[in-house]
Amino acid sequence: MLGVLFQVKFQGNGASPFEKHDAIISSFVIVLSIYVGTIILGKKFEMKTIEPIRLLSGAMAPILLLLILVPIFGWLLLVLWMFFAATMGWDYLQQLYQKLFCEASDRPPNLPEEGSQELPV
Repeated sequence: MLGVLFQVKFQGNGASPFEKHDAIISSFVIVLSIYVGTIILGKKFEMKTIEPIRLLSGAMAPILLLLILVPIFGWLLLVLWMFFAATMGWDYLQQLYQKLFCEASDRPPNLPEEGSQELPV
């Protein structure tokens, strides 16, 4: 759907979107390649650990197109995407900490409770 709107927006203009928005289009191609690559790797090797990368890159691709079509809405979604990515990254780091340090040493995790301001020891 966004591809059709994208073509309509640049139909009458003499400038190509690659000329006007080179960085955004290049980022879109990279993000789309990462998304397709994670799908292929996930199916071929049955890897569940790359699903957050697939989710984040899949959400980023249409946001980058919206940055070109409707810049204000695109920037708003980009800020929300960055907040969501930071939240997912924090949760993933906590899980990684628990897996690497707690399961490896066979001791119970010493993670802080929800809402606590303590850092894990």
